[in-house]
Amino acid sequence: MSTILKAINVKKTYAVDSRTQEVLKGVDFQIEKGDFAVIMGSSGAGKSTLLYALSGMDNIDSGKIVFGDQSIENYSADKMSVFRRKHCGFVFQQNNLLDNMSILDNVAAAGMLCTSSKKEVLSKAEKLFEKVNISKEIQKKFPSQISGGEAQRAGIVRALINDPDVVFADEPTGSLDYSNGQVVLDLLTDIHKSGQTIIMVTHDIRSAFRGNKVIFVRDGMTGGICELGEYDEKDEERKEKLRSFLEERGW
Repeated sequence: MSTILKAINVKKTYAVDSRTQEVLKGVDFQIEKGDFAVIMGSSGAGKSTLLYALSGMDNIDSGKIVFGDQSIENYSADKMSVFRRKHCGFVFQQNNLLDNMSILDNVAAAGMLCTSSKKEVLSKAEKLFEKVNISKEIQKKFPSQISGGEAQRAGIVRALINDPDVVFADEPTGSLDYSNGQVVLDLLTDIHKSGQTIIMVTHDIRSAFRGNKVIFVRDGMTGGICELGEYDEKDEERKEKLRSFLEERGW
Protein backbone atom coordinates (compact mmCIF):
# COMPACT_ATOMS: atom_id res chain seq x y z
CA MET A 1 0.00 0.00 0.00
CA SER A 2 1.09 3.58 -0.64
CA THR A 3 0.96 6.41 1.86
CA ILE A 4 -1.97 8.75 1.16
CA LEU A 5 -1.73 11.13 4.12
CA LYS A 6 1.07 12.04 6.49
CA ALA A 7 1.20 14.26 9.58
CA ILE A 8 4.68 15.49 10.43
CA ASN A 9 5.23 17.28 13.77
CA VAL A 10 1.83 18.98 13.47
CA LYS A 11 1.22 21.76 16.01
CA LYS A 12 -1.84 23.93 16.60
CA THR A 13 -2.54 26.62 19.18
CA TYR A 14 -5.80 28.43 19.89
CA ALA A 15 -6.29 31.80 21.57
CA VAL A 16 -8.59 31.41 24.58
CA ASP A 17 -9.54 34.76 26.16
CA SER A 18 -6.19 36.38 27.02
CA ARG A 19 -4.14 33.20 26.89
CA THR A 20 -3.15 30.56 24.35
CA GLN A 21 -3.90 26.86 24.47
CA GLU A 22 -1.65 24.41 22.66
CA VAL A 23 -4.03 21.73 21.33
CA LEU A 24 -1.67 19.79 19.04
CA LYS A 25 1.89 19.60 20.30
CA GLY A 26 3.68 17.59 17.60
CA VAL A 27 1.60 14.83 16.05
CA ASP A 28 3.26 12.29 13.74
CA PHE A 29 1.74 9.36 11.84
CA GLN A 30 0.82 8.26 8.35
CA ILE A 31 -2.25 6.77 6.68
CA GLU A 32 -1.98 4.23 3.91
CA LYS A 33 -4.32 4.12 0.94
CA GLY A 34 -7.24 1.84 1.85
CA ASP A 35 -6.85 2.30 5.62
CA PHE A 36 -9.81 2.64 7.94
CA ALA A 37 -7.94 4.70 10.52
CA VAL A 38 -9.60 5.58 13.82
CA ILE A 39 -8.46 8.51 15.97
CA MET A 40 -9.22 8.05 19.67
CA GLY A 41 -8.41 9.90 22.85
CA SER A 42 -10.04 11.50 25.87
CA SER A 43 -12.17 14.63 25.64
CA GLY A 44 -9.97 17.63 24.86
CA ALA A 45 -7.08 15.51 23.57
CA GLY A 46 -7.20 17.22 20.16
CA LYS A 47 -8.98 14.53 18.10
CA SER A 48 -11.34 16.74 16.11
CA THR A 49 -8.74 19.49 15.77
CA LEU A 50 -6.41 16.91 14.26
CA LEU A 51 -9.10 15.66 11.85
CA TYR A 52 -9.82 19.20 10.65
CA ALA A 53 -6.11 19.88 10.26
CA LEU A 54 -5.58 16.72 8.21
CA SER A 55 -8.45 17.61 5.89
CA GLY A 56 -7.43 21.24 5.46
CA MET A 57 -10.54 22.53 7.24
CA ASP A 58 -8.31 24.16 9.85
CA ASN A 59 -4.87 25.73 9.56
CA ILE A 60 -1.89 24.52 11.56
CA ASP A 61 0.82 26.62 13.19
CA SER A 62 3.74 24.44 12.16
CA GLY A 63 4.61 21.03 10.79
CA LYS A 64 3.48 19.40 7.57
CA ILE A 65 0.32 17.78 6.20
CA VAL A 66 1.28 15.74 3.14
CA PHE A 67 -1.70 14.53 1.09
CA GLY A 68 -0.47 12.16 -1.59
CA ASP A 69 2.51 14.04 -2.97
CA GLN A 70 1.28 17.51 -2.00
CA SER A 71 2.12 19.50 1.14
CA ILE A 72 -1.16 21.30 1.78
CA GLU A 73 -0.48 23.23 4.99
CA ASN A 74 0.37 26.48 3.21
CA TYR A 75 -2.39 26.45 0.60
CA SER A 76 -4.40 29.64 0.22
CA ALA A 77 -8.05 29.51 1.27
CA ASP A 78 -9.23 29.32 -2.35
CA LYS A 79 -6.75 26.62 -3.33
CA MET A 80 -7.61 24.62 -0.21
CA SER A 81 -11.31 24.87 -0.95
CA VAL A 82 -10.79 23.44 -4.43
CA PHE A 83 -8.49 20.75 -3.04
CA ARG A 84 -11.03 19.60 -0.43
CA ARG A 85 -13.80 19.56 -3.00
CA LYS A 86 -11.83 17.20 -5.26
CA HIS A 87 -10.11 14.96 -2.72
CA CYS A 88 -12.06 14.94 0.56
CA GLY A 89 -15.47 13.77 1.72
CA PHE A 90 -16.90 14.67 5.13
CA VAL A 91 -19.32 12.95 7.49
CA PHE A 92 -20.14 14.94 10.63
CA GLN A 93 -21.82 14.09 13.94
CA GLN A 94 -24.63 16.42 12.95
CA ASN A 95 -25.46 15.67 9.32
CA ASN A 96 -25.20 19.37 8.28
CA LEU A 97 -27.75 18.93 5.47
CA LEU A 98 -29.31 22.16 4.24
CA ASP A 99 -32.85 22.43 5.63
CA ASN A 100 -34.31 24.24 2.61
CA MET A 101 -33.26 21.57 0.11
CA SER A 102 -34.46 18.02 -0.46
CA ILE A 103 -32.15 15.14 0.39
CA LEU A 104 -31.47 14.55 -3.31
CA ASP A 105 -30.79 18.25 -3.94
CA ASN A 106 -28.37 18.33 -0.99
CA VAL A 107 -26.33 15.57 -2.59
CA ALA A 108 -26.66 16.92 -6.13
CA ALA A 109 -25.48 20.37 -5.04
CA ALA A 110 -22.30 18.84 -3.63
CA GLY A 111 -21.78 16.81 -6.80
CA MET A 112 -22.23 19.82 -9.08
CA LEU A 113 -19.24 21.48 -7.44
CA CYS A 114 -16.97 19.09 -9.34
CA THR A 115 -18.77 18.63 -12.67
CA SER A 116 -21.15 20.48 -14.95
CA SER A 117 -23.04 17.31 -15.85
CA LYS A 118 -26.19 17.08 -13.73
CA LYS A 119 -27.05 13.82 -15.48
CA GLU A 120 -23.76 12.30 -14.32
CA VAL A 121 -24.30 13.51 -10.73
CA LEU A 122 -27.87 12.18 -10.55
CA SER A 123 -26.84 8.83 -11.98
CA LYS A 124 -24.06 8.48 -9.41
CA ALA A 125 -26.38 9.66 -6.62
CA GLU A 126 -28.99 7.07 -7.56
CA LYS A 127 -26.45 4.25 -7.19
CA LEU A 128 -25.17 5.58 -3.87
CA PHE A 129 -28.67 6.09 -2.44
CA GLU A 130 -29.49 2.52 -3.40
CA LYS A 131 -26.34 1.32 -1.65
CA VAL A 132 -27.35 3.02 1.61
CA ASN A 133 -31.00 1.95 1.28
CA ILE A 134 -32.58 5.38 0.85
CA SER A 135 -35.66 5.20 -1.36
CA LYS A 136 -36.69 7.72 -4.01
CA GLU A 137 -39.53 8.76 -1.73
CA ILE A 138 -37.11 9.67 1.07
CA GLN A 139 -34.81 11.47 -1.39
CA LYS A 140 -37.64 13.93 -2.15
CA LYS A 141 -38.07 14.85 1.52
CA PHE A 142 -36.39 17.63 3.48
CA PRO A 143 -33.96 16.91 6.35
CA SER A 144 -36.59 17.81 8.97
CA GLN A 145 -38.90 15.14 7.54
CA ILE A 146 -36.59 12.13 7.92
CA SER A 147 -35.02 10.26 10.83
CA GLY A 148 -31.55 10.89 12.21
CA GLY A 149 -30.33 7.58 10.82
CA GLU A 150 -31.66 8.39 7.34
CA ALA A 151 -30.09 11.84 7.48
CA GLN A 152 -26.71 10.40 8.43
CA ARG A 153 -26.90 7.87 5.59
CA ALA A 154 -27.72 10.74 3.23
CA GLY A 155 -24.68 12.53 4.65
CA ILE A 156 -22.54 9.54 3.68
CA VAL A 157 -23.88 9.71 0.13
CA ARG A 158 -23.00 13.41 0.02
CA ALA A 159 -19.48 12.59 1.27
CA LEU A 160 -19.00 10.01 -1.51
CA ILE A 161 -20.58 11.83 -4.44
CA ASN A 162 -17.28 13.27 -5.73
CA ASP A 163 -15.24 10.04 -5.35
CA PRO A 164 -12.98 11.42 -2.59
CA ASP A 165 -9.53 10.02 -1.91
CA VAL A 166 -10.30 10.15 1.82
CA VAL A 167 -13.55 10.26 3.78
CA PHE A 168 -13.17 12.14 7.07
CA ALA A 169 -15.78 11.19 9.68
CA ASP A 170 -16.12 13.13 12.95
CA GLU A 171 -18.09 11.09 15.53
CA PRO A 172 -20.50 9.86 12.81
CA THR A 173 -22.59 7.82 15.28
CA GLY A 174 -22.41 10.31 18.16
CA SER A 175 -25.97 11.61 17.77
CA LEU A 176 -27.58 8.28 16.83
CA ASP A 177 -29.17 5.53 18.90
CA TYR A 178 -27.56 2.09 18.99
CA SER A 179 -29.42 0.50 16.06
CA ASN A 180 -28.97 3.48 13.71
CA GLY A 181 -25.34 3.73 14.80
CA GLN A 182 -24.81 0.11 13.81
CA VAL A 183 -26.30 0.77 10.38
CA VAL A 184 -23.92 3.69 9.82
CA LEU A 185 -20.92 1.67 11.02
CA ASP A 186 -21.90 -1.20 8.73
CA LEU A 187 -22.07 1.22 5.81
CA LEU A 188 -18.66 2.69 6.58
CA THR A 189 -17.24 -0.83 6.88
CA ASP A 190 -18.69 -1.82 3.50
CA ILE A 191 -17.36 1.37 1.91
CA HIS A 192 -13.92 0.64 3.35
CA LYS A 193 -14.01 -2.93 1.99
CA SER A 194 -14.58 -1.47 -1.48
CA GLY A 195 -11.20 0.31 -1.15
CA GLN A 196 -12.20 3.68 0.31
CA THR A 197 -9.76 5.31 2.72
CA ILE A 198 -11.51 6.50 5.88
CA ILE A 199 -10.26 8.51 8.85
CA MET A 200 -12.75 8.55 11.73
CA VAL A 201 -12.71 10.27 15.10
CA THR A 202 -14.61 8.46 17.84
CA HIS A 203 -14.69 8.02 21.61
CA ASP A 204 -16.67 4.78 21.22
CA ILE A 205 -14.76 1.49 21.33
CA ARG A 206 -17.61 -0.21 19.45
CA SER A 207 -16.93 2.14 16.54
CA ALA A 208 -13.16 1.85 16.89
CA PHE A 209 -13.34 -1.93 16.35
CA ARG A 210 -14.26 -1.21 12.74
CA GLY A 211 -10.88 0.28 11.93
CA ASN A 212 -7.75 -1.56 10.87
CA LYS A 213 -5.58 1.06 12.58
CA VAL A 214 -6.26 3.00 15.80
CA ILE A 215 -4.27 6.17 16.50
CA PHE A 216 -4.41 7.29 20.13
CA VAL A 217 -4.03 11.00 20.81
CA ARG A 218 -3.07 12.13 24.31
CA ASP A 219 -2.31 15.68 25.42
CA GLY A 220 -2.03 16.81 21.82
CA MET A 221 0.53 14.17 20.82
CA THR A 222 0.53 10.72 19.26
CA GLY A 223 0.14 8.36 22.19
CA GLY A 224 0.49 5.13 20.25
CA ILE A 225 -0.78 3.29 17.16
CA CYS A 226 -2.53 -0.08 17.25
CA GLU A 227 -2.50 -2.11 14.03
CA LEU A 228 -5.59 -4.33 14.14
CA GLY A 229 -5.87 -5.74 10.64
CA GLU A 230 -9.16 -6.08 8.83
CA TYR A 231 -12.44 -6.01 10.77
CA ASP A 232 -13.93 -9.34 11.79
CA GLU A 233 -16.92 -9.15 14.12
CA LYS A 234 -16.17 -12.58 15.58
CA ASP A 235 -12.43 -12.07 16.13
CA GLU A 236 -12.16 -11.88 19.94
CA GLU A 237 -8.34 -11.69 19.88
CA ARG A 238 -8.57 -8.56 17.76
CA LYS A 239 -11.02 -7.00 20.23
CA GLU A 240 -8.81 -7.89 23.17
CA LYS A 241 -5.79 -6.38 21.43
CA LEU A 242 -7.58 -3.05 21.14
CA ARG A 243 -8.90 -3.18 24.70
CA SER A 244 -5.41 -3.84 26.04
CA PHE A 245 -3.96 -1.06 23.90
CA LEU A 246 -6.48 1.43 25.26
CA GLU A 247 -6.17 0.26 28.87
CA GLU A 248 -2.40 0.74 28.72
CA ARG A 249 -3.11 4.38 27.84
CA GLY A 250 -5.53 4.91 30.69
CA TRP A 251 -8.67 4.61 28.59
